[in-house]
Amino acid sequence: MNAVHFSPGHLLVSLTLASTMFTACDSDSNATSGGGGQGGDTSSSSSSSAGGGGSGGAGVESFYSCVEDDYAEARPLSGANFDVTQGGFLMEPAQSTFVAHTTQIYVRPDGEDEFFQRSGELFGVLAETPGLVAWTVGTSETCGVARTMGIWESEEALYAFVAGDVHAQAMARTTALSFTGKTTHFDVSKEEAEALSWDGMRAELEGIDPSPLYR
Repeated sequence: MNAVHFSPGHLLVSLTLASTMFTACDSDSNATSGGGGQGGDTSSSSSSSAGGGGSGGAGVESFYSCVEDDYAEARPLSGANFDVTQGGFLMEPAQSTFVAHTTQIYVRPDGEDEFFQRSGELFGVLAETPGLVAWTVGTSETCGVARTMGIWESEEALYAFVAGDVHAQAMARTTALSFTGKTTHFDVSKEEAEALSWDGMRAELEGIDPSPLYR
């Protein structure tokens, strides 16, 4: 498998491209179940909402079986009132439940240049996205995968981002820039949000089918 070389800008684009899969999954199945469970390191379960669906086409198994020995996080899970390196929420939040999301996208090597070209506009967009509590991204160059993890105030806030202009522009380019991908989101408590981890999110995605966008 060819290595893909990511920049921080590429990772920001992956967050937007990943969000396009939420719409495809819902339109494909109208499901409200899928991800399930908890992406952190706690043992409690949480209610789940929409996950992936359908099939990503033949021949994608090798992507999902790739071992991410070189996986690296580009930034900690953080936002205006959240920093995982300081224990999570910096001030007590007004609500007790949140929505966590995670995605994985396997990027085409010939799509790198467009990833970079689309990256600049996203710095400001993510910082100003209503309802986005915290986010992080990471990659494995060996596997050519970009992963995202985020915490949202509500499912409505998540879907409002999906319905925005940046999402609309990225929607048409998702399959051109990537081979396959998965996504899911689910409810978490404040404590579960503070315990979210990449290993936990990988476990959430194991039972999710590749996005129907790639059919």
